Amino acid sequence: LTGQTLNEIDGFFVSGELTGHLYFDENGNGTQESSEADMPNVDVEITDVFGATTTLVTDSNGDWSIDLPPGNATSDIDETDADFPIGAAQTEGDNPTTTTIVIGQTFNEVDGFYELGILSGRLYFDNNGNGTQDASEEGIPNVTIFVIDSFGDQLEVETNIEGDWDIEVIAGVTISEIDITDLDFPTDVTQTEGTNPTTTLVNAGSLVISDNDGFLIDDIIIYNAVSSEGSTFQNQFFRIEGIQNYPENSVQIFNRQGVKVFDVEGYGLNNNKLFRGFSSGNITIQKDERLPTGTYFYILNYINRNGTPERKNGYLHLN
Repeated sequence: LTGQTLNEIDGFFVSGELTGHLYFDENGNGTQESSEADMPNVDVEITDVFGATTTLVTDSNGDWSIDLPPGNATSDIDETDADFPIGAAQTEGDNPTTTTIVIGQTFNEVDGFYELGILSGRLYFDNNGNGTQDASEEGIPNVTIFVIDSFGDQLEVETNIEGDWDIEVIAGVTISEIDITDLDFPTDVTQTEGTNPTTTLVNAGSLVISDNDGFLIDDIIIYNAVSSEGSTFQNQFFRIEGIQNYPENSVQIFNRQGVKVFDVEGYGLNNNKLFRGFSSGNITIQKDERLPTGTYFYILNYINRNGTPERKNGYLHLN
């Protein structure tokens, strides 16, 4: 302008260059193969030696670059960015990364990421053996689950108090196996739901259920006392807990002289055919006759869930 003096001041710093590259490491080997895609549109925050920050965005090739003054600079990939894969695991590079910038030199960072998914499952006591967890059936806690990911690496996770478990794994075919030798895993059980081991395809960024695994305890509990007629106690009949899970069964009861006083098939099914201290009838003892108090001998035969015949026998006290 006429009659005025205008002054320009230009400051310059001697710089070095920091560059970076982001990519999808689809096979997780820590190196970008020709078939593996670049990662565009992801924010990267750069903090220079003076604490000044600049936010860059990776281009269509997954690249970013910036000139910086000499000294320590930090790059921080924004893993909350909408274009960054959810739950991805880093297979090459570090995040954040600190680099010492030197005048006139270029420093390059390469960051590879493998996408993850979540695998989950549940263990429970299937008390009625129907292959479904009912509201009254509890989970099985504190049991170790072995997980082999798609790279063949073995991981471990433990069921919680509800019998649930979940673990973050690399996407791909994954094998989960219940540790049946775990001290907290019940013995003498039959699996009624699910399989062990289980193979599951885990998708990136997804929660995938491996299995609901139900187990029925095969043990039969026999209560060897029957109370007198009219008693209010629970032993009003010969109780065989769990017998309803083995419909192919028979029960014979003998007195001390070896005379059979009771003989039925399908004992306890729908709470029928129960021994309440009365004879089922034979040549010497009338049917429905109350038997005298004393010690008797029982024989229980049944077919277990594997189709194998089982037998239990012992003394029964009629009070």
